[in-house]
Amino acid sequence: MPESFLSGRGTVISEEIKKETDIESPDFRGTVVFMKSGRKLKELRERLTRQNMDLYVVMNCGMEGEMVCRNADEIPDTAGYYTILIAKQAKCESD
Repeated sequence: MPESFLSGRGTVISEEIKKETDIESPDFRGTVVFMKSGRKLKELRERLTRQNMDLYVVMNCGMEGEMVCRNADEIPDTAGYYTILIAKQAKCESD
């Protein structure tokens, strides 16, 4: 992952997806990290792309079957327990 990936404005927030209501929370800003997000990938992908966020997913990091997705089109609808989704607010043209 490039060093600049988590740099810039915003705060890294770790969120564990446990309930439907977690996805319906207010708009996210900056960089947000969702841990254990495998069962909610489809909903998260749809909601966060609507908010113009760049999405990255790592599944089974360091284990057999590791998979890295660097854009929303590569992200499957569901994944296993060891899935991390990183959403970063897209840069504006003026930034």
